[in-house]
Amino acid sequence: MMIEFLTNPKAVMYTPAPKTAEGSSNNLSDAYVLRAAALLQQVVKEIVVVAEPAQEKVHEPISSPDNENLFGDVDVGVLLKRITALEEDKIFKDVQISSLLGEITYKNQQIQELETNPGSLSAVVMDLKQKLEGKFGKEFAEPLKEYTEAEKEDMDKEHKEAINKYNHDPPRTVSQRMKQKQKELVMRNVGSEKNYGF
Repeated sequence: MMIEFLTNPKAVMYTPAPKTAEGSSNNLSDAYVLRAAALLQQVVKEIVVVAEPAQEKVHEPISSPDNENLFGDVDVGVLLKRITALEEDKIFKDVQISSLLGEITYKNQQIQELETNPGSLSAVVMDLKQKLEGKFGKEFAEPLKEYTEAEKEDMDKEHKEAINKYNHDPPRTVSQRMKQKQKELVMRNVGSEKNYGF
């Protein structure tokens, strides 16, 4: 019983003091035991009362003004909404970056094509020029060149010569040109036979 008192103080609190046995002749001994038990119970109570605040202090979370400022007014729902908004913003930015990278790739391909093929560059310039002329009209178009009287006479003369040449020797079809070449070839062969006396 004494070992239990010392090892389990809470059990001692609920353990009644031993009573004096009826007909016992050892009255002094029993009184001494009762007094000792009462003293032990009182000591155990005081130990428990002193130990409980110490245990609460050990398990009490450490708090500081900084921690209270950081986590005192934080709402988990607000944090989750903020995280969701940041994730959506990240997805939107990723889509924008992907679109810009696609445009950069397309522009680089166009630049490479223009560098390797100057003719396509000229075509692009002419196309832009025509679009601008169609949009702005005479404001963007090149001014008309004014010719002198001598230049006009030369142009008229060249034009008349070209018309006369066309009227005297009109363009022939492919079949007509082939027949003419065959005829010329035969005539040359005949002439060579005559020259060699065959």
